[in-house]
Amino acid sequence: MKRVSFSFIPGSLEQYRALVPQYRSSYLLQHYLLNEYRLPDILECLQENVTNVEVEPIWLSEESIQKIDLLVGEALNKGVVITKSSIIRDIISQLISKYTKNPISPSEQKAQAFKVPKGTKQTLNKLIGEKVRTYEVANFIMNNYVPSNEFPSIRGQETEDFFLMTDIEVFNKMDQLVEEYGLKNGRTKIFRDVIKQFINSFGSNASEKSKLQHELKKVILEYKKIEDPEVIKGQVNEYLK
Repeated sequence: MKRVSFSFIPGSLEQYRALVPQYRSSYLLQHYLLNEYRLPDILECLQENVTNVEVEPIWLSEESIQKIDLLVGEALNKGVVITKSSIIRDIISQLISKYTKNPISPSEQKAQAFKVPKGTKQTLNKLIGEKVRTYEVANFIMNNYVPSNEFPSIRGQETEDFFLMTDIEVFNKMDQLVEEYGLKNGRTKIFRDVIKQFINSFGSNASEKSKLQHELKKVILEYKKIEDPEVIKGQVNEYLK
């Protein structure tokens, strides 16, 4: 699984996530992409110019990434150039419609405060932002996490509470792993390992990348107030050559 960034219509990703259980949102999106989604008959509708967008990363499997590439190629073979983001936006739009008409029963919620090394929350907030922290961690547990089999004690370290409130299935998954590994006070140890792996998944330069992304976004939003978005795109493309 990889985190891949796409441009979304503001609020659409949050609207989709609010319609489905947190632990299933990534699975449902990818299942729809791989098994149900078809390009529209009028491909030009995917070429609509969307200027006011939010760039957000989502988790995708290699199979899902390849499917998006195939869809882009399929459109190109028909003489129409579309972007990967336009495909994802179309999928999100269809899923919102689908689960608005046919709601999924909400999952039971559960909450627990975990002791983690001090500074953990600040690190996560720099990487992904506090707004999506619970969503990202829950999805990582359900779709990516494999225990490292190393659960060091944090006795003697400064700690802080990490409050997690999410679908009960996420806690059940951690408890299954606790049983498999025979860990005493295991859920907390599993959770700390989850957070460590999740942070490491961003790479050694993650904090610097996140900082630069936030700065770039801020500059572009300010620039859009005085310049045409198409001109900005052209200038950015020149810098990337």
